[in-house]
Amino acid sequence: GYEVTEASDGAEALQRMETASFDAILMDCQMPGMTGYEVAAEIRRQEPWPGGTRIVAVTAHALGDERERCLAAGMNDYLAKPFLPEQLAEVLARQITFGRRERQVRRESTDGQRPE
Repeated sequence: GYEVTEASDGAEALQRMETASFDAILMDCQMPGMTGYEVAAEIRRQEPWPGGTRIVAVTAHALGDERERCLAAGMNDYLAKPFLPEQLAEVLARQITFGRRERQVRRESTDGQRPE
């Protein structure tokens, strides 16, 4: 299973990112206040890339260009609502596994190097 942390809006999501780390974020694209696109862009501005927290867009918009818009905002994957529990499980497993591999590669590439 997964441990879940909720945020009611984009500002709260960014606050939670300051005090905890997450393997993945399910990002509603149409949140009150900041949109999911704006929150994802801010997370990418603050985190190392590649290898930052995996962000999965969750949106009711199933239009062809919506996926590209999510990826352009810094999200890693996309789920259109409504989705099946199996689809959510597949996306989370894929993104969490990929994110852990990216972080491991980043750690290994910096082991033994002097800080500048």
